[in-house]
Amino acid sequence: MDWETEARIAAFRHLSNLEQFDTLIPGRVLAEGFSWQGRTITLKGQTGIWTPKGFSCPISITSRASGPYDLDGIEPDLTIIYAYRGTDPNQRDNRNLRLAYETRTPLIFFKEVLNHLYQPIWPIRIIEDHPDRLFVKASMEPAYRDLSLHRSWGDYQVSSEEVRRYEMVETDTACTRADSGRWSSMHIVSGAPCATCDTGSCSMPRTSFPMQMMQGFRR
Repeated sequence: MDWETEARIAAFRHLSNLEQFDTLIPGRVLAEGFSWQGRTITLKGQTGIWTPKGFSCPISITSRASGPYDLDGIEPDLTIIYAYRGTDPNQRDNRNLRLAYETRTPLIFFKEVLNHLYQPIWPIRIIEDHPDRLFVKASMEPAYRDLSLHRSWGDYQVSSEEVRRYEMVETDTACTRADSGRWSSMHIVSGAPCATCDTGSCSMPRTSFPMQMMQGFRR
């Protein structure tokens, strides 16, 4: 098993641990990353297509609520459309994304929900590449939840379209629960406790991360 595959699996496990706090994760926490084998692995960076140092394929793609690319988002069929960076299909980030498609390498999709809070959707797999139209299409790939260290990505039996769609619905449902007052938390906008959270009537996105982790987490 090569170093990058092991590091990617470690990143997925780290993200799974973060999700134990909440389904929405501050951008700063993702950008700080985690330590693994004496190196820092970052999950998100300054570019939407993020390839950490030492990686050949991106670890994540990020969609901002007020981002410059109208294409970015989730389609009615629950697939993810993600625009290339710029207009050159051979730009480095775009080449890295294409390599992830060719090698069936799993990624993380970070969707900004509000004010630099991100919902992670993972693992995803690039299922279509359209360099002539400057975008890729991705889908949830639950087969990659089996984080085995003894096989390559190409050896996984990919899931059917029905299974991938179901996994996407479940992910969306989990995020909706987080917004309905499931977690004992504080508003990220004012930093003040919400009096209505326990009733489930509050519609403000919240986070269970400690408030000191929230300070200055702008992208």
